Amino acid sequence: MNRLIVLCICITCLNSLFAQTIRICPDCSNNNISQTIEKAMPGDTLLIETGVYTEHDILVDKPLTILGIDRPLIDASLSGYGLIIKSDSVSVKGIDLTNIGKSYTQDYAGIYLSRSNHFILEDNILDKVSFGILVEKSHHGIIRNNTVSSDAKDE
Repeated sequence: MNRLIVLCICITCLNSLFAQTIRICPDCSNNNISQTIEKAMPGDTLLIETGVYTEHDILVDKPLTILGIDRPLIDASLSGYGLIIKSDSVSVKGIDLTNIGKSYTQDYAGIYLSRSNHFILEDNILDKVSFGILVEKSHHGIIRNNTVSSDAKDE
């Protein structure tokens, strides 16, 4: 049993030694957030540079740090979620999300966390959303200094 614990600790340490920083920008070869996340390895840091990224339902299914440089904008074009986080140890900082989908049967959110632990959501701006940050069965996270707004209407 002790050997298994030591092996797990060694693998975790090795992963962090080989973590990369990956740049995403409108004019780079990495210009799509979803595709870059798919290619990324656990522990990598994604630097998203300023620009408009027209994407929705961006799945984060591995431990990553996602940092916005000069407030990049993710425009979901009124379709679905912005970010869907289904992994432990995910950090998202400095991202703007807008135009999140609207539905009477689905709780679309700018950032949706499901079964995620040890997460950080910080300094993000969510605009034109029905649900800003939706947290489901997630624990030991930090949510701070985010701004959530919407176009309220009487119904």
